[in-house]
Amino acid sequence: MDRRTFVTLAGALGAGLVVESRLRAPLAVQPTAQPTAPGFDPRLPIQVPGMYRVAGTVRIEAPTVEISGITNTQSLTWSGLDTSEPAVSSFVSFEQFDRPGRLPDIQVRGGQLESLSAVLIL
Repeated sequence: MDRRTFVTLAGALGAGLVVESRLRAPLAVQPTAQPTAPGFDPRLPIQVPGMYRVAGTVRIEAPTVEISGITNTQSLTWSGLDTSEPAVSSFVSFEQFDRPGRLPDIQVRGGQLESLSAVLIL
């Protein structure tokens, strides 16, 4: 077998394995309820070990908001130029999970968690 044919077949096999493994794994896990609705659980189920992109939005209710329960605690500040409506901001964190379970409890101080999603990226 010549080198070009070998590289082509190896690449096709590798791509096929990646596609096949992605089809078996859930690509996104998102809550079905809003945080204020009864039964909302901000600890999303993690069904497949791997690296996840955890993202959410927070309604800012204080000049400084702290988001904890993720790998790197994040802080948001707001000067509040227009106070007629509270501002909404987003956050992103990359989290590694070695086994299935639930997303750790994400806590927001100085605001309210509006939405949350966890998407498998690796």
